[in-house]
Amino acid sequence: MSYSKEIFPNGFTLLAETKRGYPVASMGFWLKSGSNRESTENQGVSHLIEHMLFKGTSRWSQKEIALKIERLGGSLDAYTAKDHCAYYQSLLNNRLEEGYDLLEELVFRPSFPEEEFESEKRVVVEEIREYLDNPMDLLSNEFHSFFYPNSPLGLPIAGTEERVLSFDRNAVLDTYRRIYTPANLVMTLCGDVDLAKFRRFLLEKMESWPAPRLLPPPLRPPRPARGFLFLPEKRGQRWSQSYVHLAWPLPAFQERRRYRLSILSHIVGGGFSSRLFQRLREEMGLAYSLSSFLGSYNRYGFFGIFAALNPTNLFPFCKALKEELNRLCQEGLQDEEVETARLNYESAVILGMEGTSSRMKVLFHNDFLLGHYRSPKQTLNTIRSITREELETEMRHLLKPEKMAFALLGRKTRENKIKELWND
Repeated sequence: MSYSKEIFPNGFTLLAETKRGYPVASMGFWLKSGSNRESTENQGVSHLIEHMLFKGTSRWSQKEIALKIERLGGSLDAYTAKDHCAYYQSLLNNRLEEGYDLLEELVFRPSFPEEEFESEKRVVVEEIREYLDNPMDLLSNEFHSFFYPNSPLGLPIAGTEERVLSFDRNAVLDTYRRIYTPANLVMTLCGDVDLAKFRRFLLEKMESWPAPRLLPPPLRPPRPARGFLFLPEKRGQRWSQSYVHLAWPLPAFQERRRYRLSILSHIVGGGFSSRLFQRLREEMGLAYSLSSFLGSYNRYGFFGIFAALNPTNLFPFCKALKEELNRLCQEGLQDEEVETARLNYESAVILGMEGTSSRMKVLFHNDFLLGHYRSPKQTLNTIRSITREELETEMRHLLKPEKMAFALLGRKTRENKIKELWND
C-alpha cells in the first residue's frame, strides 16, 4: 500500500491509499463540521442539510440521483455525526470518475428545491420520533445533554421537532454555503487507482468549485458534568427494561492513549470474555445487554458502560458493577486477558485491511482524530507494545467514582439508594 496526502491551494485535502490488484475503489467526502457547530437556535441543521443534498442538484432531480446511485452499482451512504459529516461510496475501479462526478454534484451543487425541503423536514421529524420511541436512543440523547451542558456536543444531532419544522430554506441554504467550503472538506480515496491521473482529473474539477472561505473558529473545549441523571417513564411510555449509561470524561486523546483505551475497553466490558460480561451477565444473570465502549469526538470523548436489564435487578446490578470495577482497580489485570484483548484488536486491524471501504474511513479518522497517517503496520506495532502496567495505570486514573456521570432510564429508579451506593 502507498499513502499520500495533499492540501491544495484552496484548502481542500486529498488522502489516498493505493492498493494494487484490487478491483474495488472507495472514496468519500468528509466535512470537518457536524452538529458541534450548532446552537439551540439551529440544532439539527447539519443533519437536514445532509438529507437535502440527495434531493436535487443543478443537474439532476431527486429521482435521477437515485437512479444514478443504483446504476453505478456498489454502495453510497451518508451520515451526520457530532463532529463531522460523511458522504462515501464503493464501486468498481473502472467507474471511479462516474462515482466521483456523483459525489461532487451532491456536495457542491445541491439545489435545495422548495417542495423537497418542506417534505424532507417532515421526514426528519419522523426520524426524530423514531429515536424517541427507542429507549436506547432516547437515553443517549439525554445523556449527552446532561454530560455536555452548555456545549453543542450535548444537542441531539437530528434536532427537535419544533426546531426542524421552523427552519427556513434560505437560512439553511446560507448555512450550507458557509460550511461546505473546500478548506472544510477532506476527500479519501482507497483502491487500485492511478493517483497521478486522478489528481489531474480532480484539478480540472476544482475549477468549478466555490471560492475558498475562512474556516469556522475553533470550538471551546466542553466541560463534562458529573453526577446523576434519572429519567423515569413519562405518561404514555412503558419500558420493559431499565437502561443504564455510565461515563468517565476523556478531555484529550493522545495517540497512544487511544489504543490503550481500546484495549482496556475490551477487557472491562467490550468482549464476551470481559470482566463485566462474565461476572454480571454470565455468572450473576443481572443483565442481557452489557458493554463498554469509547465515545470519541475530535479531541474529546468519554469511556462508557451501557447495560439494559430487568428493573428488579437494578440495585443488585449497580452494586455488583461497582464491586467489579473496584476489584479491577485494586487487583489489577491478568496477563492472559491483556493478551486476549490485544489479539482481538490486532485481528480487527488486519481484517480491516481487506476492504477499501474500511481503509478509506480509517484514513479520515486517523487524520482527523490523530492528526496524521498511521499504516496498519504502525498501528499493530503500537498495539503490541502496550503493557499491562500501562493499562493498569490508565484504568486506576480513569475509573474513579468522583469522575463518573451516571444516567438511568426506566421504572423504579430508586434514586437515593443508587446515589448512596456510588457515593459511599
